[in-house]
Amino acid sequence: MVASVHDITKLVQTRLALSDSENTYQNLFQHILEEVHLWELIRNEAGEIVSWKLIDANPIALRAWNKSRDEVIGKKTSEIFGEGAEDQFLHLVNKIFETGEAYSWEQYFEPTKQYLSMSSIPLKNAFISTGRDITDIKKAQQSLIETKEKAEEANRLKTEFINNMSHEVRTPMNGIIGFSELLMDSSLSEETRNSYVKIVQNSSQQLLKII
Repeated sequence: MVASVHDITKLVQTRLALSDSENTYQNLFQHILEEVHLWELIRNEAGEIVSWKLIDANPIALRAWNKSRDEVIGKKTSEIFGEGAEDQFLHLVNKIFETGEAYSWEQYFEPTKQYLSMSSIPLKNAFISTGRDITDIKKAQQSLIETKEKAEEANRLKTEFINNMSHEVRTPMNGIIGFSELLMDSSLSEETRNSYVKIVQNSSQQLLKII
């Protein structure tokens, strides 16, 4: 009998390490609280990027899209989200492959009614996007902006109202004060005095109406 023996300890250790690494990755991928999706590029004959198809997506992304894995894996963007979906992000995808660097961006995505805060990272012939839905944050920010604008408008109207009232009140007040002082003149004729008194009375009535 002839026996041939090989020590495969290192090979088994490597396989176990790879298995542990894959399990760690899968656990992280499945439970991370941000959207994660991996896309493979689709190029035309000239080598230009025209679309991309989904290789994998985590549960958070699938819930945001309201899709199952069977509905999206292996599908192009336009098949998942509708015609024209690529157009919204084509310049971003081209950017990361032209620079070879990750790129972070915020954008409203109509098919899912989401404001997204994402980072896209180029790989060899694919890219991975990670990020989160910031729709609630954007709505809160918009609400704050609208509240601020309303407060500023109310303040402007209040100031305008006070300025107008000040002007309206000042006119009869000037009449009352001015002609009251003139009435102190003892040399006034009865007719002139009566006309001044009438002006003071009219101005008082006008002031009362304004108030």
